Amino acid sequence: MVMKIIVGAISTNCYFLYDKETKAAMVIDPGDNADAILKVIRENGFEVGYILLTHGHFDHILAAQGVKEATGAKLVVHKDDAPRLLSSAVEDYQPYLSGGYKEPKPDILAKDGETISFGPLEVKYVSTPGHTEGSCVILSGDVMFSGDTLFYRECGRCDLPGGDYNEMLRSLKKLALLPGDYTVYPGHGVKSTLSDERLHNPYIRQAMAR
Repeated sequence: MVMKIIVGAISTNCYFLYDKETKAAMVIDPGDNADAILKVIRENGFEVGYILLTHGHFDHILAAQGVKEATGAKLVVHKDDAPRLLSSAVEDYQPYLSGGYKEPKPDILAKDGETISFGPLEVKYVSTPGHTEGSCVILSGDVMFSGDTLFYRECGRCDLPGGDYNEMLRSLKKLALLPGDYTVYPGHGVKSTLSDERLHNPYIRQAMAR
């Protein structure tokens, strides 16, 4: 099961992947507002085993340490984006740091294809550079948490440090070629499906034409 709340100054989607029976849960992209995230955890009785980051931009990580301290969950980020969690890496975003920033220490530096299990939950990290060097999509069953790689009929920005449009197109092609279909839960905006994006997303169409 998936639950979403919107957090932070840039309306980031923070997701809860959970098992209805056992209440085992993982938090994806705790971008800000740790109190709001922890309230959802308490109200639903979730036992959070992992905090999963799709990438290391400030608007996806600001509440990571607060949630980690409160739950004891392990923090996972792709190895290439771990440097983005350092306090020095978020200094340029001071206007968005009204609540301050507690630098989190990752417990797992994920690699492409890495799987993580907690109770009945299992996720797989898929490396999708382009938005950042360590951007990833996280798969669980027929669900895809696409971070800032894939949006509804859009893709993530490539003009920020670490961005690369050619890498983005390669990553989008990699996703389009995955077998089957997925419900796509992006880092911002509304959900979609991979089958719809294959047909209608102009960036995927461009990637597939290469």
